Amino acid sequence: MTPGPDKAVFPRRLYDVAVIGSDPGGAATAAILSRRGLRVLLAADGPLTPRESDGWVLPGAAPVVPSLRQLGGAAPVLDDLGLAQELVRQSAGPQGGLQILGESLRLSLPADAARRREELRRELPDQWSAVESALDALEGLAKTWDAFVQEPPPLPARGFFERRKLRKILPNPPPDLPEGFVGEGLPALAPFCASLVGDTAPEAAARQAATLLRAPLRLWGGAGQVWEVLRAKAEASGT
Repeated sequence: MTPGPDKAVFPRRLYDVAVIGSDPGGAATAAILSRRGLRVLLAADGPLTPRESDGWVLPGAAPVVPSLRQLGGAAPVLDDLGLAQELVRQSAGPQGGLQILGESLRLSLPADAARRREELRRELPDQWSAVESALDALEGLAKTWDAFVQEPPPLPARGFFERRKLRKILPNPPPDLPEGFVGEGLPALAPFCASLVGDTAPEAAARQAATLLRAPLRLWGGAGQVWEVLRAKAEASGT
């Protein structure tokens, strides 16, 4: 005697969009679409895993990120979702600093320039002036691209007015990377500040490093914490 067909009825849910992935970008997309009234399925394809770079185990995204106002295109998305203040509350706050730890070095780099100079003089008595000059050069290089990141122009530019706007925003001529301490150190710094796999343009690494010095936020959960905040927002919107 063979068993009859299984007549169990499983509930069916219809979705307008399916977002598959564990990265914060996918979660942000799901949250935005949910806020627009679409039925969204957000399916993680696995946990966020760390990555390795030259022997260093790095998280999926850095736990220290630039101030939300320095994130360029990400800031309008967070504002649209109403999450900017929530991320600030969950972080260590915008007034922080960085700390570099080595075998014989423990160097704090607070956002305040005067305090940073005191720290450099104490920890690097013979090199503090050169390091301070390098940090100033890094900041100057990053400021060159502030207008482009904070208000990205339409790309590709079409028509006379869009091309004129693009010419006004793009630095002309492009700045040269500083020689010495900053230029040589950017490739080694890129995996830690840019959170990107593979080669990173020196200008991008310089900007990320400089914005971290301005007003960093500490999200101890890294990309996982950002993903969870966005997932909760998508659920609250009806996903």
